[in-house]
Amino acid sequence: MGGKLIFLLLTNFLFTNFLFAQNDLYDLWIDQGKQPKYEFIQGFNPNKGVVIIYENNAISEINSFTLDANEITISYETYKYSIKGKKLLLTNGSNKLPEPSVYT
Repeated sequence: MGGKLIFLLLTNFLFTNFLFAQNDLYDLWIDQGKQPKYEFIQGFNPNKGVVIIYENNAISEINSFTLDANEITISYETYKYSIKGKKLLLTNGSNKLPEPSVYT
């Protein structure tokens, strides 16, 4: 009984930490030309939220997003993403992002 309780508490702790480990995504990301590009805002459900997309320093779209491991789905487009230090890397197999895009 004691071993099951410890296992349950440890699993709950690790799962909770995994859900909140991706919090470094929630921020305003700037492109290489120093223009705002994406602003991720955490939603009420884990790994879901709102993204504000900027074009030419103005809001062009507001969409929902979901996170799943190292993938992010914005509206209906899915990208692989990683965060290295203070840089966000987005890659997509479509013609939209043929090479990784880097945001700080």
